[in-house]
Amino acid sequence: RITSGAATIENGFLLVRFSANESKVNFSGELPFTGNLELTAANLPNVSERWMVRCSSMIRCLNLGLTPTHSVYNSEKASLWLPFPNEKVSVEYKDLEGLEGDFLTIDSTEHNLNWGAQLLKGSLTIELRATEQTPFEVLVPELANITGLRVNGVSGGGTVKDQKGLVLLSPGEHQVTLSYSIPWTPSWIEHAPLIKLSANAHNLNVNVFPSEDRWLLWTGGISWGPCVLFWGKLFFIVLLCLALTKAGLMPLGTFGAIMLGIGLTSIPIIWMFIPLAWLISLKLIPLLHEKWIMLAKPIRLIMFVGLSLLALVFFFKIVQFGLVLDPPMLVAGNQSNASHLKWFVDHTGSSLAQPWIVSLPLWSWRIFALLWSTWLILALFSWLKLAVDIEGPGQRKATSENPLE
Repeated sequence: RITSGAATIENGFLLVRFSANESKVNFSGELPFTGNLELTAANLPNVSERWMVRCSSMIRCLNLGLTPTHSVYNSEKASLWLPFPNEKVSVEYKDLEGLEGDFLTIDSTEHNLNWGAQLLKGSLTIELRATEQTPFEVLVPELANITGLRVNGVSGGGTVKDQKGLVLLSPGEHQVTLSYSIPWTPSWIEHAPLIKLSANAHNLNVNVFPSEDRWLLWTGGISWGPCVLFWGKLFFIVLLCLALTKAGLMPLGTFGAIMLGIGLTSIPIIWMFIPLAWLISLKLIPLLHEKWIMLAKPIRLIMFVGLSLLALVFFFKIVQFGLVLDPPMLVAGNQSNASHLKWFVDHTGSSLAQPWIVSLPLWSWRIFALLWSTWLILALFSWLKLAVDIEGPGQRKATSENPLE
């Protein structure tokens, strides 16, 4: 069908009218979405034809018959023919069929959780793309209260009903932000709230900010995330203290070795060798007294007193860590720390993954630290007696066990 220009269709033929002194005529027409275009060169004297067919990126074209002279014209894909009379070309064309898939794709999701004293506050930031106008839903838990819903940074772009947030998305890229709150009662194990979306989520980042008055013990629920390394360090140091005690290198019993190992876990590993070296010296110097007194007395005093003072400083640091500072739980993994836990999931379906954390009230850590400090004070009385007798004429013989331990 001709839509414009100096051309008409009569009896199945295209009739083009040239005015006087006119050598070029332009016209436009329409073809059905799917069909076959037949081109035949006219057998007329003094007439040469040139055919050029360009197909858009949404149309599939198949040329039959005469091979094109050129397949590129002006740096664009096009078929160009210079036919002789009566030569024919058939061009089959049809729309490209789109692949089956969702009209909505979630590129990334960020779920932030902030555990307060009695209220859990959460927020979702969702980056998504729509290929046609489509609704998008976010469903929060039953007891949750949706406090905000924004689309592309603008409030009022959606509706909130009970525990459901609904937005109508036009084709294109969008950012949907939803915030909510849930009444929260502290427990020893906590799961992230179950959030459901109306499309599968990808590239999910979960950020958890634990309550400051909780003692973090363990994390889990998602493979790629934080890990508490404190327990591995505790096991290693306690085992080391037990081994040194069983080898007769420290004036401790089994219970004392376990308590010492627990306390040394609070400080960096490189620091703990000073208290251990001091305790070992309390055991070995009396056993090697003859070799020890061969050193000049000033040198002996400087070495032993200096080591004793350093050990006392590090014992004070252990007490400070326990009674004043936060527990050194050594949280690592995915750039996490004890106050900011980060998890990542590449694909989680329409229900967002739920990490969990195990924790106790912070006062339980303080009470344990206070009990350990009490044990340390009692043990120090015994250790300092051994230290005083190191150079005394009535030097004690080291015993294998301390009665306080």
